[in-house]
Amino acid sequence: MSTLGWLFIFAAIFLARAVFKGQVLDDAGKFILPDILQQYMVAFISNDTAKLKELEAMTSTSGLLEEGPIPPTPDESSVTVEGGGSENSTSGGTAGGATATPKSWATNPRSTAQALAWSQGQVTRKTGGWYFRCLAFCAHAYGLPGAGTALAGQLWGQIPSDMHHTSGPPPPGAILHYKPNHVALAINDRECFSTDVKGRGHVYRVPLSALTSGPWHLKYVGWTPPYFPKAGRSHRT
Repeated sequence: MSTLGWLFIFAAIFLARAVFKGQVLDDAGKFILPDILQQYMVAFISNDTAKLKELEAMTSTSGLLEEGPIPPTPDESSVTVEGGGSENSTSGGTAGGATATPKSWATNPRSTAQALAWSQGQVTRKTGGWYFRCLAFCAHAYGLPGAGTALAGQLWGQIPSDMHHTSGPPPPGAILHYKPNHVALAINDRECFSTDVKGRGHVYRVPLSALTSGPWHLKYVGWTPPYFPKAGRSHRT
């Protein structure tokens, strides 16, 4: 068989695999297969083993964080919320004028303060590896090895409707939901931690407007507590 024939077969297998695993749209809703597939083909033709391994690692964890060791819990004082106060409550709470957390919240291996501190560490250390993995990032922030679901856009529908908030400012640690397929972690009612918004694979601390305006123009759906129904160690309170 000719090289072109093998490439068509390879492309068909990759497409079927990507569709099955939900890897069709990136966090901004852009069709990602042409870009990734092109990189795969170039690496395949040039027999670039290192690049093939890099692409495999990137696409094998889209949205769902693989089971593995959770990094040590960081110092809770390493992040501040609006008003300069540190948010240290396991259930959310109010700090420095930040929005109060509703009674219907969630418990996870990490508290809200620990999740925010860990996320700030990802920003400070410029940690990569979060390309197309906004949902995995939010789950990992709360000490979970995975979100239990593959696509960020699915989480809103999995969370009970009484935990949906389509108006009002989000409290620290809330999960922000955007159409077509993105989630972010609220710091306060004006900022959030988001993956990919300024560059692929990294976590950034940005104004909420950076997601609804700028190059992405995502549609804000609302916020929910950090509850991951499909993850075994996440529970509503």
